[in-house]
Amino acid sequence: MKQTTETTPTFFCPVCRCKEYVIVCREVPDFRFRVDGVWSSARCLNCNVIYLVAPLDDSKSPCPPPVYSQHSTPDVTPLQGKGLSGKMKEYIRKSILKKHGYNIEKGNCFLGKLLQFFPQIVLKAQWGQIIFPSAMPHGRLLDIGCGNGRFLNIMGKLGWLIYGVEPDPESALIAQTTSGALIYPSLDEIKALPFQFDIITMNHVLEHIQTPREVLNACWLLLKPAGKIAISTPNWGSLCRKVFNKYWYGLDAPRHKILYECGTLKTLLQESGFSEHIISTTSIREGMVSFRKSYFFRFGRSPSTIIKTSWFFVSMLAELCTSSLGEEIIAWARKK
Repeated sequence: MKQTTETTPTFFCPVCRCKEYVIVCREVPDFRFRVDGVWSSARCLNCNVIYLVAPLDDSKSPCPPPVYSQHSTPDVTPLQGKGLSGKMKEYIRKSILKKHGYNIEKGNCFLGKLLQFFPQIVLKAQWGQIIFPSAMPHGRLLDIGCGNGRFLNIMGKLGWLIYGVEPDPESALIAQTTSGALIYPSLDEIKALPFQFDIITMNHVLEHIQTPREVLNACWLLLKPAGKIAISTPNWGSLCRKVFNKYWYGLDAPRHKILYECGTLKTLLQESGFSEHIISTTSIREGMVSFRKSYFFRFGRSPSTIIKTSWFFVSMLAELCTSSLGEEIIAWARKK
């Protein structure tokens, strides 16, 4: 179907303020939480980000707190394993931590490097964290949108000095209690601190932010010279999105306000004062959850075993051709 350029004095791109756009997903309902209404997503014709044409006001609470917020105590498996299987998992985890530079007894750094070819094993060993910074003794880490503090808990045990930003007071209290980190309700309070950070992380946060340029500029100021920022966010350029479009699980209207591809996120980071960008995506094969959810949104039923198996092999073939079709973008960049 032919796409037409639209302009309006009411809506504009939240990243570059351009008023010219093309609708890419029209009248999408909230498949996930059934919030009343429909929303359209548009591609900005200037900076190419995908944005919700009329995002829902946050004060209307578009997501039920028990589901979307993290009000449960985080479960962080200790390094010690029990039994033969547990000992093997422990050795694998310690090998991967050694590869990241952590001073861990046992483990094998060479094995940790070899395991990078098996992303699902690495992800499980990293407690499910796709953002996993290398060791830095006494380094200061700020996690924006820290939820119940699970990531901070892990990083604190590995020697980082940990801080968090979490606007939900119940999640923030859990994070502070379980991790020992100082948790602040917004970046404004962080700006008053008398020190800067070695790394700032945002795990599935950027897509919820209506003013990403302002937030990234604030991160730049909060980082030490040559400090790093690490971001994970849904990939608009993913294979699953290309297949399902408005039914794609990662679209998540009306909560995901801006979506990025590798190129658009890199440009935004460059314009915010960051360099030495490393932009990648997760393995396409790791997107099976998104595939199952998207399939259910589209057809109203779960995919059969044959369909799931077919998708797995299609994903493998696609991965041989390109590395940019994964479900999530992982971006690392350094303050200039």
